[in-house]
Amino acid sequence: METTLTLKINCISYFLFFNVLVGQCGNQIGSAFWPLVLHEYGIQTTTGDVTDLNAAKIKARAVLVDMEDSVLSRFKQGPLRQLFDQTCIVTNYPGSGNNWYGSRFPGSLNMDMNEIATNLVPYPKLHYIFSSINPVTLSAPNILQDEVFTNAWSRNNQLIRLDPLQSTSVILAAAHIARGNTTLTDIKRNIERFQNKSKFTSWSRDCMKIGLCSIPPAGHSSSLLCLLNSSAMSSLFKDIIREFSKLYKKKAHVHHYTQVHGFEETHFIESKENILSLCDCYAEIQNMEETSISRLQVI
Repeated sequence: METTLTLKINCISYFLFFNVLVGQCGNQIGSAFWPLVLHEYGIQTTTGDVTDLNAAKIKARAVLVDMEDSVLSRFKQGPLRQLFDQTCIVTNYPGSGNNWYGSRFPGSLNMDMNEIATNLVPYPKLHYIFSSINPVTLSAPNILQDEVFTNAWSRNNQLIRLDPLQSTSVILAAAHIARGNTTLTDIKRNIERFQNKSKFTSWSRDCMKIGLCSIPPAGHSSSLLCLLNSSAMSSLFKDIIREFSKLYKKKAHVHHYTQVHGFEETHFIESKENILSLCDCYAEIQNMEETSISRLQVI
């Protein structure tokens, strides 16, 4: 699990990023995340030599938590060991977080993190976002701008195994955040391509948030982050309900939850109803018909 919380400090133009990495999956993501961020600032860690890391005099100020010590051993003994305070690597305790500091890059259309929530969440409940990025490797041959956008829209590049552009779904909002040598002309051309290939509600076709940062990611000439709010997310929730129902019918694993103080078995049913209500909200948006509002007349 990875959670990023961004705080804007007074009027100073920098941000604090708090990444919460918990458990085996979270720390495995972290083992890929930290070298990528260091590489972004010219600090190499792939050779096992920590000289660059020591010279940079930086610390992640992180608390790494996992139930198993072996999961965190890579941070205790590997090339990133100097990045972390060893007293903040905790095992045999559930949950906690991890901090990283970063500053903004210059760009003609830089985005504030708050703008993402403002522009991509048209309704309070429907705040689940598809995300994809291209390219995803540390280095790759240069490709055409149109191909960068096409790859980012592809199901293969989504961070969950679901296609946000499936034929039965509609797009509620979208954001395209480019870095590097991408131009406004490139963005405009590909936004038009996206509008032509995707299905929208009557009011969301032009709800396109764009960002343009002039600094490319390390190892690439450009990259694209695509964020989509799509009704296709309901498919994921329906799959969760389907799998939950199979287990709950047999009362499988229920005892793990009911033995927790304050948890009641009725909470399962309430959670199921909440997810079904969420699916109904997506269905309502998906089936929403366009309404014609007459123009105001001057009396």
